Amino acid sequence: MNRTQPLRLTLLLAGFSCAANASVLLYTFGGDFVSPGANGAPDSLNRMDPASNASVTAVETPVGTGNTGFNGGLVAANNLLFGVGNDSNGVATLYSFQTNGLGLSAVSSSFNNTGDAAGVVFQNGLTSVGNTFYAIGAGANTEDLYSIGAGSATHIQTLPTFTGTYAGLAWDPGLADFYAIIAGATSVDFNGDLLVRFALGGSVSIVANLTTLDGAEVGTHLGGLADAGGGILYDIYTDPGTSTGQLELINLNGSPSVTTLYDTQIPLAQNAGIALALPEPATGVEIGSSLVLLLCILRPRRHRRQTL
Repeated sequence: MNRTQPLRLTLLLAGFSCAANASVLLYTFGGDFVSPGANGAPDSLNRMDPASNASVTAVETPVGTGNTGFNGGLVAANNLLFGVGNDSNGVATLYSFQTNGLGLSAVSSSFNNTGDAAGVVFQNGLTSVGNTFYAIGAGANTEDLYSIGAGSATHIQTLPTFTGTYAGLAWDPGLADFYAIIAGATSVDFNGDLLVRFALGGSVSIVANLTTLDGAEVGTHLGGLADAGGGILYDIYTDPGTSTGQLELINLNGSPSVTTLYDTQIPLAQNAGIALALPEPATGVEIGSSLVLLLCILRPRRHRRQTL
């Protein structure tokens, strides 16, 4: 291999990596003021690229029949979206559906009607750990983490609220920890909307005071949380003046910092859920072309014997 070959190989692999991955996409629900009989319930599915406010797209309105408000959290898993929907009586169901908002199917129906979660309100966040779904529910006196089964929910642990309420849940597989948002904390030591972290069954620690970092009003970080890995998370807070969701990037590398990316123009994006979709894979043509080029570079060259 000549001296230029390692550089060529590095550039190729970088290009191959770029071809194999596309931009991250986020999904969230906003208020429905469009479909017949709409009353502002969160059943309007929206999609966006964090890098571009021009990417915000209304995907499907309403998702389902319009009788379910998807205000209990949202997560992407197994090439589908999963969300907790509540009917007008507060009965919670875990649904799956496609990223185009179609194919709505009940995964766990009415799981807060009986058992550990009977009477618990599920409007506080949803995530998945492998094939297991976890959601935060609010009871009469506590807020608690539950695993969601087939038509039932199992109590895992009681979570401290710092006198606020949970409004988003995400799982970081690299750290094997949950991140969550607590909106409206007003305890003696902590006043604001908080980003917290905890292991399954472990104690809750405060990572950052979002209100201090971004200056948004206390109690406005209600739009959920998504973990992008590498210390990067996304959340949505509400602008009280416009009632639209503001997309925010949280950077935990070094001292925690936040950047408001743009106004999504999504009304009432207060659903405790953002789903981060996996990058789109490269096409077969893109992968095949890159592999052929890679083999050409790595193939040993034959040298002619020099004669005197």
